Amino acid sequence: MMTIKEYAKSRQISYEAARQSLKRSKPEIEQYLHRVGRTQYIDDTGIEILDKHRISKASPEIFTGKEDPSVMIDSLKNEIIVLQKQIIDLQKEAAIGIEAKSKVEYLEANNDRLEKNNQDLQTELRSYQRTIFGLYRKVNP
Repeated sequence: MMTIKEYAKSRQISYEAARQSLKRSKPEIEQYLHRVGRTQYIDDTGIEILDKHRISKASPEIFTGKEDPSVMIDSLKNEIIVLQKQIIDLQKEAAIGIEAKSKVEYLEANNDRLEKNNQDLQTELRSYQRTIFGLYRKVNP
């Protein structure tokens, strides 16, 4: 979940462009908008819908030739940058998942070792007997 300002910054577009995009697709993403005070937040599903609208709006211009080629190239570069950032974020999440999995495996192995040590200590403790003065002595098995 992010604010409209954060969305605009992450997509390298102006706040006004993000706001206009939001306004155009408002009926479709209205349920994904949340207002806290004066700040509007958009959840992940709404972000995906906005991104699809931005890509679908940019794509026809490529084939119709209505836009200056340098502007089209800049627009496509921005889309590539956004997609690359998304790939990097997904790779980071995957790396975190792999790291968490290895930590869980380490903790499980460590837990097994600790349980064995605990059992050994319990067995050792049972081999001692309390004497009259509150001391302990080892009983021969």
